[in-house]
Amino acid sequence: MHYIVYKTTNLVDNKFYIGVHKTKNLNDGYLGSGEYLQNAIRKYGTKNFKRETLFELNNEKESFNKEKEIITEEFIKNNKGKTYNLKVGGYGGSGFCNRKHSKESLDKMKKIKLGEKNPFFNKKHSLETKKRMSETHQNVFGKNNPSYGTCWIYNNELKKDLRIKNTDIDLYLSKGWIKGRKFNYQK
Repeated sequence: MHYIVYKTTNLVDNKFYIGVHKTKNLNDGYLGSGEYLQNAIRKYGTKNFKRETLFELNNEKESFNKEKEIITEEFIKNNKGKTYNLKVGGYGGSGFCNRKHSKESLDKMKKIKLGEKNPFFNKKHSLETKKRMSETHQNVFGKNNPSYGTCWIYNNELKKDLRIKNTDIDLYLSKGWIKGRKFNYQK
């Protein structure tokens, strides 16, 4: 497994994105998942972007720590308009996984979740309903899940999404497809 900190550059306007990627194949065609970066890829197409590896590290934690060293508040401020990075590095994904809420905020959320504003307040599932829910959920894990062993890819030029077998991903990526799914194609 490879753990990299990479830089993806838009060859049209030289804007760039720095991120972390975990992969078995360094040539997997991955460009990044940042929201602004994804919008730019849709606009300009994958052929107008280039990814380069800045650092290859030993594990995910080291990768996120290196990203955190690079993508600081000062970096974002100094590169405003030049980068697709919107927030400091080191979190991965949406950044919510490491967010700390204040005690006051947690109390408010707990009150809403447990209080009268909750639509399920003072209601309970019947034993029959609980049994049906349990039976339904037992059939969707692992190999019983219809999505098991598949992933979504999309192609901006064809304006098309496909669900494919994971074993076919390298073939599609080499032909310009991007890992992920698009929802806003005009039909």
